[in-house]
Amino acid sequence: MTPTLARSTPFIQSLKVGRANALPGEPLWLTDLRKSDALFMDACELPQFGVEEWKHTSLASLWSQSARIADAFNWVVSDELKALSVKGARTIFIVNGQPVKDGSWLSAEDLPGVAFLSGTQAWEELDAGKRNFNAVSRNDSGLFLRLNRLGFKEPLVITVEPDTVVGGLLHIVNLVTVPDAALFPRIFIRLGRGAELNVLQSYVSWSGGGYVNVPVTDVILEAGARLEYAESHEQSLLASYIGAVRVWQGRDSSFRSMVATSGAGLFRSNISVMLEGEGAGARINGLHRLNGEAHADSHTLLEHLALNTTSDQMYKCVLEDSAHSVFNGRVFVHREAQKTSSYQLNKNLLLSRDCRVDTKPQLEIKADDVKCTHGATISQLNDEQLFYLQTRGIGREASRLMLVQGFMDDVLSRVAHPLIRQFLTRALVPGENRA
Repeated sequence: MTPTLARSTPFIQSLKVGRANALPGEPLWLTDLRKSDALFMDACELPQFGVEEWKHTSLASLWSQSARIADAFNWVVSDELKALSVKGARTIFIVNGQPVKDGSWLSAEDLPGVAFLSGTQAWEELDAGKRNFNAVSRNDSGLFLRLNRLGFKEPLVITVEPDTVVGGLLHIVNLVTVPDAALFPRIFIRLGRGAELNVLQSYVSWSGGGYVNVPVTDVILEAGARLEYAESHEQSLLASYIGAVRVWQGRDSSFRSMVATSGAGLFRSNISVMLEGEGAGARINGLHRLNGEAHADSHTLLEHLALNTTSDQMYKCVLEDSAHSVFNGRVFVHREAQKTSSYQLNKNLLLSRDCRVDTKPQLEIKADDVKCTHGATISQLNDEQLFYLQTRGIGREASRLMLVQGFMDDVLSRVAHPLIRQFLTRALVPGENRA
């Protein structure tokens, strides 16, 4: 059978990304890279349902639709937008894939040592980090990474000065307001030596229709830097989300993450962490609460490249109705990464007979002095526990909710920052109003 080229699909044709128009002020290396990406799009084969990378997630509905890259618009931060932010957090808005700059986002008076760059300064920072910006990791979906580079309009670039400890929360609100749009947010975060930052990205929609969101967030952690990073997704069943987070860790740096979602018509999250410096540590967590026909596909990569690196991964999913969860977790330990310690666990709780789980934890170890474990479980609610709660005067539905909440609390407790933990708990636990 002759392979189908991506360029022949209605989706790629409607984007017109093959033109690879240069952005104002972009450096020459980026112009050349985008031209190369355009040539790649002309020749690459369509990722098909059933191949290993997309074995359990069909892209057929995406390829058949038409979408347009959302136009630039001078948004003003209204009271409606402010209502989406976390009280007490510093908020940046990305509306229809582009940062809102209505006067205050470039000023970081309430976050000393943190800079939000635009124009020439943003391009200079990307130039310094072009090794990372250009990279294609083992876990990236190459076609969608290149689509993002071709489609983004303006990057959001955030830097934190060395030894700056930011105790507060930076909240990045990603809002979609138009239907049939294709969005390509590009975020670049660099933490200097010994810096600390807490970031929450939330994805919400006011569009009332379908859209395609293909964001890429690149993070560079220099020696001793510490980042807690979380994502909250409230996507429509009409939406397609294919996002990537790529992290490069220096010596003794720390990365802690949580991805929380209620799914979408098509939801794919790629988290890739490259532990490049000795003593670097990563804790990667995920929590999905899926119902109806929601679908969530999580691919993670923890790549150990140096001595004495550690990783700890826990993904949990609660499914009901005919929801579908996919987990593909890969730990790769290079030969030089002796003394690596890695733990990986995926646990799934099924609340109906029609929901489905596909899970594949993986270890690939080239070193010979390591401690690595992995596992996966699929279970239902325990009848004995339900009966016990009911004998204590708790109704069946309330007992059921208590057990589900207990299952989720285990991973929610891994979120260190109180504002992030509160936000995610309220988003995923029905009726939950705890601080």
